[in-house]
Amino acid sequence: MAKAGVPESERRYARKQDLALELEERSRARGLRYAWVGFDAAYGADQKLCNRLEDAGETYVGDVTVSQRVWTVRPAFSFPKPGMGRPRKKPVLDPACEGMRRRVGELEDERFESECEMLVYREGAKGKLRCRAWKLKVWTWGGDDQASRERVLIVSEDMDGERKLSLGNCIEVEDTSRLVYMQRQRFWIEHAFGQAKGELGIGQYQVRKWQGWHHHMALVCMACLFSLKEQLLAESELPLLSVRDIVELLEHYLPRKGRTEQEVFEAMRQRHKRRQKDIDRHRLRQPPS
Repeated sequence: MAKAGVPESERRYARKQDLALELEERSRARGLRYAWVGFDAAYGADQKLCNRLEDAGETYVGDVTVSQRVWTVRPAFSFPKPGMGRPRKKPVLDPACEGMRRRVGELEDERFESECEMLVYREGAKGKLRCRAWKLKVWTWGGDDQASRERVLIVSEDMDGERKLSLGNCIEVEDTSRLVYMQRQRFWIEHAFGQAKGELGIGQYQVRKWQGWHHHMALVCMACLFSLKEQLLAESELPLLSVRDIVELLEHYLPRKGRTEQEVFEAMRQRHKRRQKDIDRHRLRQPPS
């Protein structure tokens, strides 16, 4: 990390979930406001992350796998009476409630087909987006909390038959179509990454330093923001304007300095020099035969 120029304050172990929470906390501290936080199952399975978001006053909808376990009734807890030894601080789950804990995949198999409804959750570019959806009030418990947490299980199935399962703390939302809308708005995150990779070069870097990597990512994010603003400005006249269209327009209209034959040859010589240096370095690392 020292060779890569990583600052001393960042030389620590952190899970992806920890980094996500730090990102959310920094965004809130800088004044960014949003209706809810959405994330995939890698984060949705982390009860501590979900609970900390809720404790910070945030609404969240996180995907989960079929193996996620929940209760369909509020579980009961008790605190053991003080006795010999150190007193227990964590609540103990009532043994009668342990068998009532269910996998969300089991609940889905049992109840989705009979209780789901067909609905429209968003207006898409090609028309209304429909799906079959089902919701259920459930409870979760991370093991360290003093009490269980009430959640809503959201299961939706698109027209291709693919299902998405999520848990959220948006228990006050009664409208199922709104819940599915919140669940499926994460599509735009993946869409933005796809555009950044395919058109704006987010993965096209050769840097090996902390500062260089952050510079590259910052420039790509600025390019994403510029493209989005241009699409919004041209929405009435060019509703189908894409990021690729903007890139091609810039390639055509931006002035470029022409290169002489000698400049082309010199650029080739420098590239060959760097490649040869890299080849020699790798050869020195090879063990003797």
